[in-house]
Amino acid sequence: MANSQTPQPEEDLSLDWETLRGSPVVAPEPTFPDRNPGDFILGTSTGRVILRITREGRVELGPGVDLDEAAELFWTNLALKRQGMEERLLHLGIMEALLIQLGEADIAYERAQLRTQTPEATPHDGFMAEMARRSLESRVHSLLDFSRGLVRRPDPPTPIPETPTETVSTG
Repeated sequence: MANSQTPQPEEDLSLDWETLRGSPVVAPEPTFPDRNPGDFILGTSTGRVILRITREGRVELGPGVDLDEAAELFWTNLALKRQGMEERLLHLGIMEALLIQLGEADIAYERAQLRTQTPEATPHDGFMAEMARRSLESRVHSLLDFSRGLVRRPDPPTPIPETPTETVSTG
């Protein structure tokens, strides 16, 4: 028994394969020629319209798209964006903690230095200033180590991950 459906044209999957291989491929920005100003379009990197919300608030599914497919693509991409955002928030928290420690160490070193410059300074004050300087240097190195780790990532700050099967654009 023959299939009565017309064959669908094949999509170019080269970008998807490169993404799966881990190659740093930048997907071209999709274009939607029939886009009206003010419309919100959820579409793929190949220019396929999944969903359009017009400026009047009307929701239109793209050609050949059913509601389940549109919902699945929307929620999948939202989950991927959340995953990337959680990692960025974690890094932000680490950076904030390191910067606070660096600031505290700098203030402590400055105070210790000022104590050594008073007439009543003792050798102990000089020792404490040296310890404060070393603590400050240690904090600087911790911050540098963290920043080197960010640079060494296989994907230093890139856009939020995209789905391997279809790239969704909200432009």
